[in-house]
Amino acid sequence: KGLNGNLLVPSNFVVPHDDNRWPKACWGIALGSSVYKIRARNDHLRDVHNSWSRREQLDALGFVWDVQQLRFAKFCSALKLYGQIEQ
Repeated sequence: KGLNGNLLVPSNFVVPHDDNRWPKACWGIALGSSVYKIRARNDHLRDVHNSWSRREQLDALGFVWDVQQLRFAKFCSALKLYGQIEQ
């Protein structure tokens, strides 16, 4: 979130090598693919003993569970503001 201002990770994003903004342990992680799999298939969230804790961790980071819902909420906000400005 700190690097891009949000957690809308492009599906093809891979943590770059030799980028000191990232810990070396993260270099090469297919982060975009992992985010997609969490949203689409609940990867990393199926373990009954850890799923709630992991969801809480992702929520605390500001994880976007439904990108379409986020886009619709932004649209509604813009529409509401338009109505207020253009009245």
